[in-house]
Amino acid sequence: MPKIKNKIKIANRIREKSIEAYLLCIEIYNKPTIEYRIEASSYFICNAWELLLKAYHISQYGEKSIYKTDSKYTYSLEDMLNKYYEDNSPVKRNLKTIINKIRDKSTHLIIKEHDMIYTPLLQKAVLNYANALHDFFDVDISERVPFDYLALISRKEIKPKSISKLYSKNYARLFDDDFRYIIETMDKTENDEDSIFAQINYTVSFTKDSKAADIKAYYVDTDDAVGFKRITVPKDSNLTHPFTMGQVISEVKKIASESNLPYNLNKLNKNRLSLFNKLNNVIKRQEYCYQSEFGSNIYKKYSQAYIDFIFNQLKKNPDLFSDKEQ
Repeated sequence: MPKIKNKIKIANRIREKSIEAYLLCIEIYNKPTIEYRIEASSYFICNAWELLLKAYHISQYGEKSIYKTDSKYTYSLEDMLNKYYEDNSPVKRNLKTIINKIRDKSTHLIIKEHDMIYTPLLQKAVLNYANALHDFFDVDISERVPFDYLALISRKEIKPKSISKLYSKNYARLFDDDFRYIIETMDKTENDEDSIFAQINYTVSFTKDSKAADIKAYYVDTDDAVGFKRITVPKDSNLTHPFTMGQVISEVKKIASESNLPYNLNKLNKNRLSLFNKLNNVIKRQEYCYQSEFGSNIYKKYSQAYIDFIFNQLKKNPDLFSDKEQ
């Protein structure tokens, strides 16, 4: 039993270091004063992935399992990827491209425009990590940092023809080769799931369905005025809907315990709450749930009104989240 507890403790410590490296990747990339961001971010995202896979491996097989046979050195990121992902896996292909095209070539990336073509590559690694963290450890990264903070921002538009005017022929050719590689790889990819790239695009469009809109505008057409009379911008969703599903569960249990409420919550978990949401059509009620699309992922956050709604339902049925209610 002590050995089992020890390996879990070590695995959790390494997992937390992995998350720190992951967050550093995002923070550095989005810092406006840093020019070395593509290179630095590639180091941290690779480090985050290596630590994540080693943490999980330790949790399953013990600390010694990450060391090479008869060696004091641990397995590399490439070694760990081989243990958990097939060669045609988009996750593995994405990280190997980062290793080969950015991390191991960082001394040659003196063309600052490189970050414009490789942003989608890093963005995919960031999204894949969030999914892997949840799959391996059931940890939701959006409980540590708001999900909209996971976007990597590229601040300029690519103009390949201008590169030859700014740099020598050798560096211009290097950029052109990388640019062509990105375009050709994207063209060969049939769907987003198989892609090693991801882009987060923010768009504005007009709709007649007010329920589908995040920003509402009112148009007037009178003799003395033509144009928008009022534009209503929503409040920050992190303020109006601050709770993840895990935080909702913790908050409900905390309130029930502190108030000595007679509710049986021994089966209040994510699976049961997801069923509750489906039965009560919670996802379509924006006063309770706010959804944001991030790449191919959908993140949900919940409001205080949603927690109040749960307690109203518990008043009607105290065994809503107990063994009796199936």
